[in-house]
Amino acid sequence: MMGLRAIVVCVVASILSFASLCQAAAPGFASSGQQGVAAGTAALAYAPDGTLYLGQNDGPITVISPTGQRSQLDVSGATLHSIGGMMVANGQLYVTDNKGWGDGLGDLYAINPATGLATTVLSGVDAITDVAVAPDGRIYVTDAAGINYDTGAPIGKLWEVAYDSASSSYLSRTIVDGLYYMAGVGIDHSGNVIFQQANGSFAGEVYRLDVSHNGSLVSYGTPVLLAGGLSASFDMIMDAQDDIFVSGVGGVFELNRDGAGGFTGSAWALDGADYTTSLAFLNGSVPFGPFAGDDSGKLTYIAGYNSPNIVTVTALPEPASLVLLASGLLGLVTRRR
Repeated sequence: MMGLRAIVVCVVASILSFASLCQAAAPGFASSGQQGVAAGTAALAYAPDGTLYLGQNDGPITVISPTGQRSQLDVSGATLHSIGGMMVANGQLYVTDNKGWGDGLGDLYAINPATGLATTVLSGVDAITDVAVAPDGRIYVTDAAGINYDTGAPIGKLWEVAYDSASSSYLSRTIVDGLYYMAGVGIDHSGNVIFQQANGSFAGEVYRLDVSHNGSLVSYGTPVLLAGGLSASFDMIMDAQDDIFVSGVGGVFELNRDGAGGFTGSAWALDGADYTTSLAFLNGSVPFGPFAGDDSGKLTYIAGYNSPNIVTVTALPEPASLVLLASGLLGLVTRRR
């Protein structure tokens, strides 16, 4: 049964003739679809200015400006055949590409978004999946190797990549192993690594890996489970408040938090769909939440594996203002203040 707020939203939407507001989004949110990459969208990422990058396999990167203008970024110095994750950081577009599992190949590229010139940051990771860049410049990459089929042991990994000025090269190391099908990765505001996997039963799990700094030395704690048993285990993204969103079977979900901000181990559906893949989030000037309005940012996802369609979820305005607007009274009330 629809909740009261959902009924209010749909009533207001019908008054305003915005049918799209009554899609599968949770109360207080709206979702709208648009064309992604016609040949199939593999991954996506927002730049801080609102530019959206759409990756496709065996083709150029599509760029959608904040005003909606489309262009293509032709990449040189890299072969994009099977894209996993994308992120914009430090003026670079980071892209993972596994080339095809089982061939021993798999690269992380840093692509100049102005020229398309790619630099190889990490290579030889067969099941490379997602990428996140920390404020100190360290790069974290997930490796969805799954299991060793001879022994049944999990062999997925979380990698750290850091630039070494002495050798003028990137150095990599495994910081967590014994994982399964690694997926999304992000950095919270404390600098800790948040990562996601599908476990041996293909249930989604999200972990926090505490990061400690001692001068130039970085050490890592033991992964802490934040949520488990999730149907959604394809990708993960975080907003400016460290809220965590996951995609996969059933749509896009947000992990539940208690009054103190701690994660409760469960999740609620932000936008329902049969299956969703890559996620991207653009932060706004206010926290993202129900009825927080357009200034709270937006979440965009791919509506199915390698789908040509993408969907964006935004927060609706506060409903009382919508009702007043629909009845022609908002201006009158504003004038009386």
